[in-house]
Amino acid sequence: MKNSYIIHTVLLLAILVAMSFSLSQQSKFYYAYAEKIFLKELDNKLIVRYNKNKKTDKKLISSYLELGDEFIKWEDDSTCVVVTDPSKMKNIKDKILKQGDVKTLNMMYSVNSGLEMGVTDEFIVKFKENVSQKEIEKLHKNHGVIAVKTTDIYQLLKVPNGADALEIANIYQESGLTRFSHPNFISEVELHQSIPNDPYFVNQFSLNNTGQVFTDGHFGTSDADIDAPEAWDITKGDSNIIIAVLDEGLTSNHPDLPNSRQIRLNGSNFADGDPNDPSPTADNNHGNASAGIIGATQNNNQGIAGIAPNCKIMPIRIFNTNGSGITPERLAGAIDFARQNGAHIISNSWGYGSDNSNLFPVIRDAIIVATTQGRNNLGCVVVFSAGNNFANNGPVHFPSNVDVDGVLTVGASDRYDQKSYYSPLSNPTSPNNQIVDLVAPSHRAYSSQIPNETLEAWSIDIPGTPGYNPVKNTDTDTGTLPIIGSVLPNTGTNYLSYTGRFGGTSYSCPQVAGVAALMLSVNPDLTQQEVFDILISSADKVGGYNYTNDYSNELGYGRLNALKAVEVVVSNIQLTGNNPVCNSNTFFSLSPVPNGIPVNWSVSSNLQIVSSSTAGATVKAINSTVQGNGFVTATVGTRVITKNVWIGIPSVPSSILGFCCNGKEFGSESIYEFTVRANNQGVNQFNWLVAGGTILEGQGTNTIIVKTAKVTGSNKVYFDVSARVGNSCGWSSYLWRSGYVTSGVGPAIFSVYPNPADNEVTISVADIQAISETDATNEAISVGEVKIYDFFGSVKKVKKTNSDQKSITINVSDLQKGTYLILINRGTITESHKLIIE
Repeated sequence: MKNSYIIHTVLLLAILVAMSFSLSQQSKFYYAYAEKIFLKELDNKLIVRYNKNKKTDKKLISSYLELGDEFIKWEDDSTCVVVTDPSKMKNIKDKILKQGDVKTLNMMYSVNSGLEMGVTDEFIVKFKENVSQKEIEKLHKNHGVIAVKTTDIYQLLKVPNGADALEIANIYQESGLTRFSHPNFISEVELHQSIPNDPYFVNQFSLNNTGQVFTDGHFGTSDADIDAPEAWDITKGDSNIIIAVLDEGLTSNHPDLPNSRQIRLNGSNFADGDPNDPSPTADNNHGNASAGIIGATQNNNQGIAGIAPNCKIMPIRIFNTNGSGITPERLAGAIDFARQNGAHIISNSWGYGSDNSNLFPVIRDAIIVATTQGRNNLGCVVVFSAGNNFANNGPVHFPSNVDVDGVLTVGASDRYDQKSYYSPLSNPTSPNNQIVDLVAPSHRAYSSQIPNETLEAWSIDIPGTPGYNPVKNTDTDTGTLPIIGSVLPNTGTNYLSYTGRFGGTSYSCPQVAGVAALMLSVNPDLTQQEVFDILISSADKVGGYNYTNDYSNELGYGRLNALKAVEVVVSNIQLTGNNPVCNSNTFFSLSPVPNGIPVNWSVSSNLQIVSSSTAGATVKAINSTVQGNGFVTATVGTRVITKNVWIGIPSVPSSILGFCCNGKEFGSESIYEFTVRANNQGVNQFNWLVAGGTILEGQGTNTIIVKTAKVTGSNKVYFDVSARVGNSCGWSSYLWRSGYVTSGVGPAIFSVYPNPADNEVTISVADIQAISETDATNEAISVGEVKIYDFFGSVKKVKKTNSDQKSITINVSDLQKGTYLILINRGTITESHKLIIE
C-alpha cells in the first residue's frame, strides 16, 4: 500500500513537471479581458508589415522578389504572410530584415481551435472610466506608442518599428488601467453560409465544391461551383417567380417538390396519356431531375437542395412514354403554353441532333414570341442545354443554337472547372450560330469517353424503383458505368426518390434557369436581355482558357456564378424618399421592390420608424424640435443602401452673397444683387426683408435685385438685407447683411460688355458725363483691379491694369455657364456688376 502511494506520487509529480514544461513552451499569450489565451507559434509562417504599400507599388516589388519561390499571401497593401519550409525560416527572416522599410516581422500563431492569428504593429485598448488622460498619455509615452484612432469603444494604437505589439498590449492590460488590451490580430473571418441540412447536399458539387469526396470517390477543385450558398445568403427566391420545365414531366407531390410549389395546369401534357397530367411515365425521370436542381425543397432533412427553393415549377411534359419526342408543332405549342400561362423562365434540357440553327422555323418563332411578348413584353428568359456530344468538341444542337437575342445556350464544365468532354466547343465563324454563352458544372465525361467517369450529379427521382435509381439499361452509354442495377443513393429518408446518376448539359441548363429565378426574385422588372447580359458578364473566367474580349470557345463567357449575378441585380436597387423629413410620416421606398430577399430598415437616432415592409418604410422625426442631418438605411440581403436626409426646419443660411462699394457703404438709388446660399436641406422657399431700399425683383427666389433709397448730402440711411429659407417642415431664422446708404457713391462709373458674354468681357470707364457727376478729377479715373466671383464667393479671375488704362478685356471662355459678379476697384471707388456667361 505504501509503495503504491509512493508510485502514484512520483507519477503525479512527473505529470505536473510535464505540464509545466508544456506551458513553458506556450509562453506566448494575449489577454481576452483578464483571461490568458495561449498562442502556439507556427514554424512555417511569418507575417511582415512594411512602411509602404508594397503590394500595389510596382517599383518596390523587387525588394520582396528575393524571397524566391516562397508562397506570399497579401492581407492588405502593406502586410503579407510568408509560408516557407521550417528549415529555411531563419534564412528568410534574415533576408526580410535587410529590407529597409520593414516595420514589424513576427511569427504567425494559432490558438487551440486552429485559428491562425498574426501580430503586426497595432493593438487595441479600452481604458477604464476612472483613468485620467494624463495617465493614458504617460503610458503611451513610456512605450513610444501613438494613438491612431479613438472611438467610444476602443483606441487603436501603433507601436514603434521593430517593437512587439503583443508584449506591449500585455503590459497595458497588466497595468490595471484597461478594460481590455490585445493585438489587432490579422486572422481569417469565416463566412457563415446558408448550408442546408439536406443530407445529399454534400454531393452537390456544382452548388458548393469544397474539394469534398462525393460520388464514386471523386473530388474536385475547391470553388469550382456556382457559389449557391453565398447567393442564398441574399435570396432563396420568391414564390411569384415561375420556371416552366419542358421535359419528361414532374412527379405530383414529390417528397422534395410538393404540389404547393408546382403549377400543374390542365393542358400541360403535350405527349401521350392524360393531357392534363404532366407526371412522368415509365422510367422517364429526366424532367424530375431537371426540375429538382431548380426547385427542390431546402432544409427538410431529406434529399437535395434546389437553387431557387422558394420559386415555383410549372411542369410541361413533351416526351412520350416510350421516350420519343413530339412533333415540332406540339413543341412550339408547349413553349407558347408556358408563355401564355405566366412562366417567367422556360428551361429546356432537350434538343435535336442537328446543328442547323433554323431546323424547325415553327419552334424558332415560338421562341421569338416568348422572348419578346412573354412577361408583359419584358420577355421570358429562355434557357437551352447546348447538347451532349460523344465525340469531343462536337457541335451546338438545335434549338440551342437559334439566332434569337437573349436565348441562353448552356454548356457544361466539370468538377475541376474544365470543359466537360461532351460539351460543345464554340465556333464563332460558323454560319450555324455555334456559340455557347456560358457553362455550369456537371459530370466530367461518360465512361466510354474517359474510363471511371460517369453520371455523378444529384437530383430528385421518381419515387420507388422507377426512374434512374436503381440504374436501368437506358441510363448507361456504351461504356461500363454506371453499373446496371446499382442503387445511388441507397440510404436515407425516401432514398429511392433521389438519384446520383444525372448529368450532361441537361443538368447545367436548369442551374442557369435557377439562378435566373433568383435574379427575377430580386427584380422582377428585368428584361430577358438584361438577365442574359448579367449572367454572362458575371460568369467566372475559369479553366485557364484563352478569353478574348471575355469569351473563350471552351466555356463561353465563363462558368455560372449565382452570387455575382444576384449581387449585380441587388446593386441596382435604389432607395428613394422625400427630403427633408419632418415630424410627420414620410415614406421611403425601394425600387424595384425586392420581393424575394429579406430587407431590414434602420434610421439615425433623430428619426423613428413608424412601419416597414419589403417595399419601404414610413419614418418621421422623433419630435417637432429636432433639426439636423440624419439617414435612412435599407439592408437588402447583404447590401446596405443609405439615403442621407435633413430632419426638421433648415438651419440659418450660411451666407448672403453680394459685392459693392467698400463693403459697408451702398450708393444712393443704386441697384445691387444679393444671393443666399441655401445649404441643400430640402430648401424650396426663400423670404427677403430689405431696409433702406426696395426689392425690384426676385422675392421668393434665392436671388433678389435691390434699389437703395435716395440719400443726399452727408446723410446716411441704415441699409439691411435679411434672408431666411424654408422647407416643407418650416422656416429658418433670418441671416442679415447691413451697412449704410450714402450719397457719395453715385451712379455706375464702369460698364461691362458684352453681357451676357461667352468668350471675352470688356470693362471700361463709362461716358464722361457720368464720370463728371461722380468725381471732379475724372481725367484720373481708370480701370484698376478687376475680380470675377462665382455666386459661392470664390474668386475665378483677377486682373490689374496700368494706372491710366480706361478699359480691360478678360477671357471668360473657360468659365462655366451661369451668373457671376464682377468687382471693380480703383482707389476709393468700388463697384459691382452682374455678369452672365452663356
